[in-house]
Amino acid sequence: MAKELVFKDLVFKICDCNRYLYKNKWVKFEELDDAIEDFVRDNANQKLGAVKVHLGDFDIKPGIKKDIKIEVKLKKDIFDLPCRVEVITCPKCSKQGTQYFEGILQLRSSNEEVLSKAHAYVMDDSINAKAKGVFINNVEDVKNGVDVYYSSQKYIQNLGSRLVKQFGGILKVTPTLFSHNKQTSKDLYRVTVAVHFPDFIIGDVIKVDKKIIKLTGLGKKASGIDLKTNKQEVFELKDYEILKKYKTTVSRLAPDLEVLHPETYQSVEVWNSKKNLKLDQEVEVVVDKDVFIL
Repeated sequence: MAKELVFKDLVFKICDCNRYLYKNKWVKFEELDDAIEDFVRDNANQKLGAVKVHLGDFDIKPGIKKDIKIEVKLKKDIFDLPCRVEVITCPKCSKQGTQYFEGILQLRSSNEEVLSKAHAYVMDDSINAKAKGVFINNVEDVKNGVDVYYSSQKYIQNLGSRLVKQFGGILKVTPTLFSHNKQTSKDLYRVTVAVHFPDFIIGDVIKVDKKIIKLTGLGKKASGIDLKTNKQEVFELKDYEILKKYKTTVSRLAPDLEVLHPETYQSVEVWNSKKNLKLDQEVEVVVDKDVFIL
């Protein structure tokens, strides 16, 4: 005698972050029909054949409930199973728009342009964070920086590392005890991830170890082109001086390239040459005893 096909009441719960409740865990899904099929097979007491989900038009919005039909084949028999689909808010999404936070990402720089670029990077990344169930619940402007409150401490530690790789700087992670879970007997921590950025960006020119370097890369170490030797340099960001950029014009092409000195307005030879320039063309230079064209 064939074993009877038995189902409990089928209630499929999903969140608008594209996760569904599966074996007491919230699981990411790509196609809703496929997720419902997995749910049905998991709730059957026998191995099923074909499963067809008749969902129709469906908006994944909190509070929506819809009764649907699922066609299930078991050997030669076909069954129509009733199933209710409910859109609710998963635990991660329930933290969005609240005062809840697990970590603070602190962005710090005395250079407004650097800080602005880093802040923009973080806000652009918030789309990626939200897709992973991580939310920004508060942003505060502070002196020389911005504090961004996140619902996940693990996420901001990774984000801090990415920021240093992108903009350079120093990363410091500080955990703080804020609660104790009596059920698990574990201490709960909030984390502050502070990123102190250098006060320059790629394209700036700095003087370090008597070398004049145009920056081309930032990270734990910086890289750039030595304007005296035209060679690539990799170095640590310790003692340095940012050289001011000036606009000036080409005053002579031959026998050597010259520009108007931005401070004395005298025609002076530049240390490094540059091709395809024209007389009176506007150019950008830095000055450190010698003049370097960028």
